[in-house]
Amino acid sequence: ADAAGPGACKASESLVFAWGDNTLGQCLTGDAWQRVPTPRHVALDCPSVSLCCGSSRSILVTKHGTLWGGGLNTGRTLSEASAGGSLHHPTCLDLPELSEVSLTAIAAGQEHILAVTRDGVLLAWAASNADGQAGVGAELVKAVPVMPQAPSWPLRGLNDKLRVATVACGDAHSLVLTEGGELFAFGN
Repeated sequence: ADAAGPGACKASESLVFAWGDNTLGQCLTGDAWQRVPTPRHVALDCPSVSLCCGSSRSILVTKHGTLWGGGLNTGRTLSEASAGGSLHHPTCLDLPELSEVSLTAIAAGQEHILAVTRDGVLLAWAASNADGQAGVGAELVKAVPVMPQAPSWPLRGLNDKLRVATVACGDAHSLVLTEGGELFAFGN
């Protein structure tokens, strides 16, 4: 076992690169560059297994199932410790609701995020659900992980019957693909 403990990662194992607009820190380079014109290595403490780019933000899922991200923190969807604004360094997403959850996939829209747990359960949280993009109905008013419950879901319980394989988000809509090949869409 490694002296740092079981599951410890070496920063050199990360093979994530970013480039483009970095006005809000979404390239995770940890500097004040407004643009990153060529691919730059993103130094992380653990390799990523999934990643996404959303509206002015980037989010990574590590091999241990934790989330790291940066960029626009609308509605504290990336960090509850930061009062909105931007995160310019790769930051562990510190949402208390995710502390006991291990994730495998992530997708981000303009003001919402979808994630898939190792058990194939779909989670969603958002700063806004104005178009139904988080799939939780109109009652969502703050950024907390919740189970999607929208008319587009089948009547059978999502957690009991369907295992989610992957997710994708646009600015105001979402797609969910189950392990059985069923595709669900919600939002505008």
